[in-house]
Amino acid sequence: MTEIIYTPGVCNIGKEEIARRKQIGWIGFIITIALAAVLLALHIAAVWRITVFLPAFVAASGFVQAYFHFCVGFAQAGVYNVGPVGTTQAITDTQSKARDTKRTTQLYVYILLIAIVITAIVLFI
Repeated sequence: MTEIIYTPGVCNIGKEEIARRKQIGWIGFIITIALAAVLLALHIAAVWRITVFLPAFVAASGFVQAYFHFCVGFAQAGVYNVGPVGTTQAITDTQSKARDTKRTTQLYVYILLIAIVITAIVLFI
């Protein structure tokens, strides 16, 4: 089994945190599907279907962070956690923080694009 280590701009969470992100992704996904199904089944106006964006964003956020082994919230706080849940370590190196900030921006773009596409699909069904 490979040990996960903090790598600036690449990996800032370990197995337990990755599992938490996947769980958040699945919860967001289930809420997205349920909300979309209700909105479509009740023929709710398209303007209200935009509400699917929030749970879609949560789902995308969880899955993207799990996939990339990278927590955007930890990066913004200047910490990482590759150990047990609830134990973070501060990042003091400015180059490491800069790499983490760059990765955070990249992941937010991915998350936003995924949530927009899902919302557009629900809007135009």
